[in-house]
This record gives sequence, C-alpha cells and structure tokens, in this order.
Amino acid sequence: MKEATNCLLRVAGRAGRRDKQGKVIIQAYDDNHRIINQVIENKYLEMYNEELAERKQFHYPPFTRLIFVNIKHKDPDVLNAAAQKFAGMLRQQLGHRVLGPEQPLVSRIRNYYIKQVIIKSDKTTSVAKVKSLLKDVISEFQTDKDHRAVTLQVDVDPY
Repeated sequence: MKEATNCLLRVAGRAGRRDKQGKVIIQAYDDNHRIINQVIENKYLEMYNEELAERKQFHYPPFTRLIFVNIKHKDPDVLNAAAQKFAGMLRQQLGHRVLGPEQPLVSRIRNYYIKQVIIKSDKTTSVAKVKSLLKDVISEFQTDKDHRAVTLQVDVDPY
C-alpha cells in the first residue's frame, strides 16, 4: 500500500511544470466515495487500514490466496453451460469459497468467449491439497464429451 500511496503522490507531483501549478483530475463513478476523499485529503494511512480491514472481512489477499480459472469457448451458449457445470462441480468440494462464473473485464479474445471462476483458499490450507482437488475436478469435467472443446486456464495468485 505504501507503494501505491507513493505512486499517487508522484503522479500528482508531476502534474505541474516548473513555475506552473498542476492539476490532478480523478475520474470516478462516485466522487463521494471514501477512497476518493481519503486521497484528496492525504489520509493514506487511514485508507490503508480500512482497505486491509475490508480485505480481511471479505477474505481477499493478503489474508487468502486466489485461484482464477478462465473458461473459454467459441460458442457463448456452450461456454455458459460449461462454466455453470464447472463452478457447480467445484462448489460440491469447496462450497462458498467458489465465486462465479462471471465475465471478466475482457470477456472475448480472438473469437473465444471467456467466463471466470474464482476460488478463495485460506493461507493455512495446503496449496498441494487445493491443487490436487482442482486437478481432479478439471479431469472429471473434461471427460464429458460436451466439454472437450472447452479450454480451462488456471492462474494462482493472479495479483
């Protein structure tokens, strides 16, 4: 977080040129959002502490590990059915730790539609155990003839 704070300060500091006062414009959906106000008021430590508490409450890094599984297919209907099936199979094993499937920010690349499933894993859980479970679910998923043309890409700790 300290790096992000320093980055914001450097960007703002470079807005001016020599004698001229610079101007920093922050584009936001909600200009009254606490983060925007904390940046404007230079309350970076407060922003850091609140963000960390929120990440802990909702089980996001650095308190958990994330595994993204991108599911790809050329036909959006086949993709949607396959993504639902895959997420359901994971939920049978991992329950509420499975999020999605959802469309990622970039939801189509080179004629392939994409859905994403996110797995949250506690830091205390064995990576080998999660990896083994995921490998088993992927193998079972791909044995179905309807899913053979579906591509799965796994990204552990994508941040």
